Amino acid sequence: MTHPIPKRLQEEPLIEAIWHLTYRLSAPAAGDVLVGVLYAALKERGRRYEVHRVLPVEIPAELAEEEPTLRYAVKYQLKSAESSVLYLIGDRVVSLNCQRPYIGWQRLREEIAFLKGVLQRSELILPERHGLRYIDLIRKEYMPDLSGLQIQVSVGQEEIRTQPVQLQVELAYREKKHTVRILSPVKAEIDAQTWEGTLIDLEVGKRVEKGWDAISEDELDELHRSVNLLFFTQILTPELLHKLRPQYEEL
Repeated sequence: MTHPIPKRLQEEPLIEAIWHLTYRLSAPAAGDVLVGVLYAALKERGRRYEVHRVLPVEIPAELAEEEPTLRYAVKYQLKSAESSVLYLIGDRVVSLNCQRPYIGWQRLREEIAFLKGVLQRSELILPERHGLRYIDLIRKEYMPDLSGLQIQVSVGQEEIRTQPVQLQVELAYREKKHTVRILSPVKAEIDAQTWEGTLIDLEVGKRVEKGWDAISEDELDELHRSVNLLFFTQILTPELLHKLRPQYEEL
């Protein structure tokens, strides 16, 4: 039996949606150049963004390439007071991060297409892998313990429900590799309020085998549908979903 997927949740737990891309270099220190290219493209679209340096010191490209913990480090952040979308850039990674308020999948996909176009036209990088990541924080007033999730964790005879948990597991779901991370309890400042509850971090990705054309609208839609199905049908219980007041697309 198939279950409809909500169009949105009125009690929205989503705090960040991310499209990320790792790449090979066709030019040294590509991040230093890409940040200027993206800034110019955003300005041309009438977007007012500011560039912030994330790394406090300059790390030689040769050292960063040899050290795994530095290879995918973010160097720059482009942020705007007028948009919930920000960009992170390094020498081997770039991401588009949509924070609250979430702009919806259709607009997010359009922003991804814009960023992909900027990166492709720059001819500075060659794509390796891309994916989507959705981070939700279920507040404790909706889920006081882990009973709202379709996850069972136990040690011996003791079931883990209210104890602190850090869990990460990789799943082969819908023929794609998904990473599920659960962290509880978590406290964060969201919308000028303090949220406490359980963090659910879902990620799905795919290697790019055939260049930029492989990152198509259809492929992005399939990744989005896959991570959505995992969240709504395999992670949340029906009881918790009801508490979050789902809205479904009208037929």
